[in-house]
Amino acid sequence: MPLVGGGGAGNTAGSNPTGTGTTLNYIGDHCYANSGFLPFTNSAEVTLLDFTTGNSYVLADLILMRNDQNSDNSAHYIYIDDQLVGSVPQNSGSIQMGGQPIIYLFPPQSRIKITILNLVGATTLQGGVSISGRVY
Repeated sequence: MPLVGGGGAGNTAGSNPTGTGTTLNYIGDHCYANSGFLPFTNSAEVTLLDFTTGNSYVLADLILMRNDQNSDNSAHYIYIDDQLVGSVPQNSGSIQMGGQPIIYLFPPQSRIKITILNLVGATTLQGGVSISGRVY
């Protein structure tokens, strides 16, 4: 049966439903985002995700990741409406691909930004974040 209105899949303009990017993708009552792995140093925070929630709140599981074996420590920072609400350190010396998710509630009509920073040296590291959640 064709979609009403003859359009394609119901994705928002500019979203990438199968890959990486900085936006939050919605599928019915669920959402997800994948930043991919981005290089970062200690010179400035690198933005992994930057999006605005819709009219509903989002209960999200965040998987914070490092993809290197450098001994430098790093931290992911979580901002809601440009206010720092979370700082999560990543230990040094191992490839860290997630672990236990961190659960966050993102309010409706809020700008969410997740960044990463090398806390120790100028070495270029790689980090990312993955979100899956439910929209209420």
